[in-house]
Amino acid sequence: MKTLIVEDQALFRDFLVAVLERNDQLLPIGTAADGEEALEVFKRHQPRLVLLDILIPEHSGIIVAKKILSMAPLTRIIAISAEKDPKTLHQIQRLRLSGFIDKNATNAIQLNEAIEQVLKGGTFFSESFLATLKKLRADPNAFHKILSKREQEFLTLVGAGLGDEEIAEALGIRAASVPSHRQN
Repeated sequence: MKTLIVEDQALFRDFLVAVLERNDQLLPIGTAADGEEALEVFKRHQPRLVLLDILIPEHSGIIVAKKILSMAPLTRIIAISAEKDPKTLHQIQRLRLSGFIDKNATNAIQLNEAIEQVLKGGTFFSESFLATLKKLRADPNAFHKILSKREQEFLTLVGAGLGDEEIAEALGIRAASVPSHRQN
């Protein structure tokens, strides 16, 4: 299966490539260090599996995942991150990604297990992901119970450090309306 690795840290990116090269079922077709490069490589090679860091430059991994899934809905995406904040995990779940791997709590064996499960059509979510999600569901004041879906999307883009033009493009709105959304 053709696989794309999106990771901005060169050492970890090389580790992921080495792990994938040991699996006969996987064909690493490319790597990307940021969101723009990831989308270019994806369009060029159309991989079926993407290992996607969530915190990358030039678009967040969440935005990259949305764009990839809009182009190719059957693509399997495994998010990889040390970020386990409730907002990020809620977005990963809402996008229906194939998995989440916690960089701080996963080794090469678990990475291979996650990939194997996803290749078989299943999902894989690290224990830390599931624990945080459980807490989020139990919290009556959780952001997803207070903010609308659109407000959550906007907040994510602001939190990712995007400018007004980038936010407008991602949401399909005019750049002139972004400041009023920000104020709301």
